[in-house]
Amino acid sequence: MNKRIIKLMVLLIVCLAMTFPAAMMEEIEAPIEEQVIALEGDDAEAIVSEPEEAELAADAAQVPTYRLMVNCNKKVNVGDVFQLEHGNFKILSYSSSDNWALADCYNGLITAKKAGVTKITARFTNGRRAVLTLTIVDDSLPTRVSLDQPASLRLDVGKTLQLKAKLYPSTTQSDLIWKSSADGIASVDANGLVTPHNVGAATITVTTARGNKQDSVKLTITDSTVPTGISLNKSGTVKIDLSQTISLIATLKPASASSDILWKSSATGIATVSDGVVYPIRVGTAIITATTARGNYSDKVKVVISDKSMPTGITLNKSGTVKLDLYATLRLIPTIKPASAESDIIWSSNATGIATVRNGVVYPVKAGTATITATTVRGNKRASVKVNVLDMRAPTSIRIRGESKKTIHVGATRTMGYTVYGYKGYTIRKNLTWTSDYPSVLRVVDSKKGIFRAVSPGRARVTVTTDNGKKDSFLLRVVK
Repeated sequence: MNKRIIKLMVLLIVCLAMTFPAAMMEEIEAPIEEQVIALEGDDAEAIVSEPEEAELAADAAQVPTYRLMVNCNKKVNVGDVFQLEHGNFKILSYSSSDNWALADCYNGLITAKKAGVTKITARFTNGRRAVLTLTIVDDSLPTRVSLDQPASLRLDVGKTLQLKAKLYPSTTQSDLIWKSSADGIASVDANGLVTPHNVGAATITVTTARGNKQDSVKLTITDSTVPTGISLNKSGTVKIDLSQTISLIATLKPASASSDILWKSSATGIATVSDGVVYPIRVGTAIITATTARGNYSDKVKVVISDKSMPTGITLNKSGTVKLDLYATLRLIPTIKPASAESDIIWSSNATGIATVRNGVVYPVKAGTATITATTVRGNKRASVKVNVLDMRAPTSIRIRGESKKTIHVGATRTMGYTVYGYKGYTIRKNLTWTSDYPSVLRVVDSKKGIFRAVSPGRARVTVTTDNGKKDSFLLRVVK
C-alpha cells in the first residue's frame, strides 16, 4: 500500500470522526468508575481471533456486560467472566499490558485467570482507544489461618485434642497441612487430631496449601498418671504388738496418678511387709518404706514392735525373808506383768540341801536359809524370796528346874526337872539327853528321862541337851 492510499484512508477516518454526534463522544469519554491514567503511547498489541458466532451468542446470554469507556477500571475475582460493551463503535483490536497472563480476551469476552492488575486496551477503527484497568482478586486464596486454641496450652497423655483451623476470608478455599515439631511427643493427623505420646513440648503448625499461611499452638504434654508424691495413712512412729499386723495404705498425688508401689522393710528380721501389710517377726524397730515405681517418690513410717505377751516383770506373793517350818511347805504364787503377759516359770533354789522347790511349792530339807527364785521363760524376768527354814518344833532353849535342891545323898536317885522353850503355837519336841561330868560321883540311870543316882561324895555337873543342841547344866553335890 503506497503513501497516497494511506493518506486517503486517514483523511476518511478523520472525517467520519468529525461527523459523530457530540453526545456520543461524551459517552465514550465519560468514565463510569473512578478515573485512572490512560496508557500513553502504543502498548504491545495482541489481536485476538474472533470466536464462532454460536459461541459468542452463548456467552452473551450467560455473562454480564461492562460498558467500556475511554479510561475506566473494574475489580473482578479470579474466574469471573464478563463481556465488554462498546456501543456502535467497532473494535479493531484488544491488547493486554501483561500479554494476557492475568486475563484472556475473546472478542471482548474477558475471563479473569490470576490475581493481579492488568490494563486492557481496546483500539477502535476510528483510531481512538479505551483503557480498562482490571484488578483481579482471588477470594479463594487464604489471607490468614487461625486455630481455635490459644497460642500455648497443656495436654495430658491419654487424651486427644481436635484442632480446628479457620480460613480468612470466608470465601477461602485451601487444603491444610498439619505438622508436629516432635512426633515422639505429640503427633497430628491430616485432620488436625493431636495425639500425645510422651511428656514434653511440641508445636503443632497448620499451613495453607495455597498461600502458605500459618498458625501454630505450643503444647506442653503432661502425664497426670505419673505420681508427683505419695503419702501413707500412718506417719511418724507406730507401735504395734507382736501378735498384730498393720495395714499401710499409700495415697498417690495427684488423684489421677497411677503406679505400682514398692514396699520395703529396713529390718526383715523385725518385720516384713507385703502389699502394705506389716507382719511383725520379733520385738524391735523397722522402717517401712513405700516407693512409687513411676517417679520414685516415697514415704515411710517407723514401726516399733512390742510384745504384750512378753513379761516385763514378775512378783511373788511372798517377799523379803519368810520363815518356814521344817515340817511344812510354802506355796509361792507368781504374778507376771503386764496382765496380758504369758510365760512358763522356772523355779530354782540356791541351796537344795536346805529347801527345794517344785511348781512354786517349797519343800524344806533342813533348817537353814535358801533363796527361791522364779524366772520367766520369756523375757528372763526374775523374782526371789529368802526362805529361813526353821524346826518350829525344836526347843529354842531349855532350863533345868530344882536348882534349890543342889544336894543329894549317896545312894539316893533323883529325876531332874526341866522346862523346854520353843515357838509359840507349836508342840515342842522333848528329845533330851542327860549327862554327868563325874559318873563316879553321880551316875546317869536314864539319860532320856534325866534319872541320876548318887554314888560317892563329891560334886558333879548335870547337863541336859536337846536334839537340836540347846543345853542347860546344873552342879549337884553328893553327900553321905
